[in-house]
Amino acid sequence: MENKKGKWQIEDYLLLFSILLQDAGTFGFLPINIYQIIVLLLLLIMIIKKGRTKGFYKVSKSLLWLILYVVLITLVNYFDYDSIKSIIYFALHLISLYYYVRYIDDKKKILMILYVAGLILSILGFVQYFGYVTNLRWLYDISLYGFRSTSIVMGNGTVRLHSIYSEPAHLSAILSSALYIGLTQKDKVIKKSRTILIVIFALITRSVLVYFSMAVFVLLYIFLNAKKEKKKKINNKNAIFIAIIAIFGVALSLYTGNLKAMFEKVQTLYHPQVNNQNHLTGFAIVSNLKISLAKLEDWNIIGTGMDSHRISYYKYINRLYKTNIYYKLNVDDAASLFTRIFSEFGLIGIIIMLIYILKKLIYYFKSNNKEMLFFITLFILSALRNGNYTIIITSLTFIIILLDGEAKKIKEEKQLEKE
Repeated sequence: MENKKGKWQIEDYLLLFSILLQDAGTFGFLPINIYQIIVLLLLLIMIIKKGRTKGFYKVSKSLLWLILYVVLITLVNYFDYDSIKSIIYFALHLISLYYYVRYIDDKKKILMILYVAGLILSILGFVQYFGYVTNLRWLYDISLYGFRSTSIVMGNGTVRLHSIYSEPAHLSAILSSALYIGLTQKDKVIKKSRTILIVIFALITRSVLVYFSMAVFVLLYIFLNAKKEKKKKINNKNAIFIAIIAIFGVALSLYTGNLKAMFEKVQTLYHPQVNNQNHLTGFAIVSNLKISLAKLEDWNIIGTGMDSHRISYYKYINRLYKTNIYYKLNVDDAASLFTRIFSEFGLIGIIIMLIYILKKLIYYFKSNNKEMLFFITLFILSALRNGNYTIIITSLTFIIILLDGEAKKIKEEKQLEKE
């Protein structure tokens, strides 16, 4: 029952499907989201396969303290039945991924899972586009099959593909990470043609956040390779590949108007129109941030607990916007993990998080740990536009970062388990 490095086991496929279906929802009949069911199944599989291992049920003290902190802050504030359910699942979710990452002990396999997920989403995205241009609704409208989804056609007629995710912006972390993995890793799964497919699909999502995330990982790749330029120059093939991507991307953006649309989208962050469908992203981000700031003005220094943004949203949105608001957006997740932590765990919570990330970034840059720089960058990009605490990309990378900090201790524990 050992998990051999490189060879995929059932738990690896479960992780892959949880990533692919993390935006799918409940299909209208499940008690919880489908990806949550898969993660709980992953926990069960890990217990079955590793439960008899000595010391298996030991969990990181840092993780336990985090869960305890979340519980305490929630219980001293206002909460409801759904809040309690969220806390219970939050704890089980993190513990499930903790066991997976700790016992799989193979970060390259996780990289391959991310790459395959990005590739599958891209292929399904092209199928969606083909269905749209041929007017085959059953191919492009995933809501017909119970998936949570926004329309692929905006109010101004712009087509924005999102594959089987609910919106294009949610693809940013997985597509950009797949590009980076395609540039840096060698494996039979990875091919330039497949990476190009991922890049082309990313470009036709017309998502500013997808473009931004792709640019961040390209810059990270260039920076990490250029750091030791005297000793090792950037791989010539990859340099040419990146140049082609850049030229093709700019040309496509100019031809389709993506570049203009991108700048217009960024401008909506400054003056989002309350009831304009083309300003939805800007309004979602700005309105939820304003709610968090308003809560701070009411002296919620330590926050109001997990899932409380959902409870307090309507109180503050009506105070901030006197006009009738047609679109009430991201009520549950605050449009960003950073905003949600600020809202639910206050100034103290967001400061702790930012200091933790900054310390890790500095440490990984100083130690030139390229692998961990990739994971922490992926964590940040995933958290930018998705405020769900248990979305797979965010929670998986968080656990990887947490366990990396305890790697020495875990190695000693594993040695004792063998003895």
